[in-house]
Amino acid sequence: MDLARTLLPTGLIDELSLFVCPTMLGRGRPLFPAGQPSGLRLEFRKSFGTGVVLHHYSLLPGPDK
Repeated sequence: MDLARTLLPTGLIDELSLFVCPTMLGRGRPLFPAGQPSGLRLEFRKSFGTGVVLHHYSLLPGPDK
């Protein structure tokens, strides 16, 4: 996740697939700071029988693209 946080602002990533796993204790770490627009568009989502959910995003072009 640290690599994604580092590369997203550089424009070097055009798609992002996230597997979200259910947790029983605690909370996960956010990928983006609260209140900051992500610039992502959800392309599709797939749920698995284990409770895991795949989210596939494309990045929206920034103002300088």
